[in-house]
Amino acid sequence: MEQKLEEMKVTNNDLIFEQKKFSMISIDPSTFDDVNFNDPSYLDHLLTQMIVHPCNETNFLESIAEYSKIKQYPSCNNMETQLISFDNKHVYEITFLAFKEGTDMTNIKKNYIGTLLNIEGYEIYGTCLVFKSYISDVDYSMKIVNINPTDIGNLLLSRKEPKMVIYELGDWSEKNIANLEKFKKLFFEDNFCIEEDLDYMNYSLKIIYTKSEYGEKAIPEISNDSIECMIVYSTYGNMIDNFTIVEFNKIRKLLEKKILQVDTIFLKKKEDARGRKIINTKYRLLNLMYDKHI
Repeated sequence: MEQKLEEMKVTNNDLIFEQKKFSMISIDPSTFDDVNFNDPSYLDHLLTQMIVHPCNETNFLESIAEYSKIKQYPSCNNMETQLISFDNKHVYEITFLAFKEGTDMTNIKKNYIGTLLNIEGYEIYGTCLVFKSYISDVDYSMKIVNINPTDIGNLLLSRKEPKMVIYELGDWSEKNIANLEKFKKLFFEDNFCIEEDLDYMNYSLKIIYTKSEYGEKAIPEISNDSIECMIVYSTYGNMIDNFTIVEFNKIRKLLEKKILQVDTIFLKKKEDARGRKIINTKYRLLNLMYDKHI
C-alpha cells in the first residue's frame, strides 16, 4: 500500500495485489460524548460506527477516494498511512486525511475513534480508513484481506489487556493484564523487583522478577539469578503489545545457541517476487531465524 496517495496520481495498474478481492473499513468523524468507557458495552457502541466496504484490485484507489470522502475537502489532496497494530499473521493500517499546514480546521470534525486507533499521537480529522493485511511469518506472502469491526474490537481489547508471560514458582502461563502497576503490587507484594530490558530481533522486552534462594534459574540464557516470580512483556513505542510463551521460548532457544542478531540474508532481501517492499515483522524474523537454526 502506498504511504502517500498524492492527488491520486498513482493508478491501480501501478499497484501489485496478491489478493484480488478484499475490504476496508471507513470511520466517520464522531465524539466520545455519549461513550461510558466504564460500561463493558462501550466497545460495541464504537464498532457500530464502522462501515465495511468490499473492493478489489481494479477499484482500490477509487474506493479510497470515495470512502475517505477526500473530495469534500478542497484543502486536502493528500493522505497518510500508518501502522496501528500487528500480530503474528496480520498488520493493521489506518489511512487518514493529511491537511495542509495552516488549514482552517474550524468546520472540519475531529475523528475521535481514528485518533484513538492511531499510535503516533496524530489527531485525525474527517473520515479515516482501516485496512488489514496478511503478512506471512514464514515466507514473503503479503496481501490485503477482508476486515470487519470485530477485528478492530479485538485490536482495542488487546491494547486494553495485552497478553504477558508469567512465571511463578516453576509454572509458566500467559495472562491478559489491564493494569500492570496494580498487577505488579499484587503479584510481587512488597518484594524487591529487578527490571531488565531485552532488545532482540525487533522485540523490545521488559523482564521484571524477584530473586529468591528458593527460586530456580528460570531463564539461564538471560539471567543467572534464581527467580521466584517474573513478568515478561513486549512493548512497541509507548504501547504494550501481546507477547506469548511460544515467542519467548523461541527467543530463549536462539539465545541459548548464542545467536544474537538476525542473519543478514533475511535483511538484504528488500522486495518480493512481485516487486513489493518486504515488511519484516518481528514475528517473521523470529520464525525465519528459529526455523533455520533450531
